Amino acid sequence: MKNILRTGLFSLVILSFSIVACKKDSDAPGNNNNGNNNTLSDCNLRNYGTVEIFNNSKGNNAYRLEFSNTSTTYRIEGRAKNKYTLSPGSSVSIKATQLEGYVLYPSVYNTTLKIEKCGNYYWEF
Repeated sequence: MKNILRTGLFSLVILSFSIVACKKDSDAPGNNNNGNNNTLSDCNLRNYGTVEIFNNSKGNNAYRLEFSNTSTTYRIEGRAKNKYTLSPGSSVSIKATQLEGYVLYPSVYNTTLKIEKCGNYYWEF
């Protein structure tokens, strides 16, 4: 009888320790108590850097943006600010060519950025 009582008491102690040592997932590090894991930022998960470009054209003239790592071109209106996501790991040349408002030839601006993962860059022309 003493052995059964001792075994039962020992089992009860072990069970209490295991219940106290458990943590709910919502209390674990990296969770914000609503079940969403926020240990990695979006740029880390999707692997990109961001460049914000501001067209500071005095005459509100639109420009064409060309990125060296893609064949896609973008139009940015005068006095506009746009964000673009780019793949990290290499240098990216950006060329802005005036589309309207010039007399003899368009204004052209160039820059080169080394895009890093989660990097935020700003270029104004």
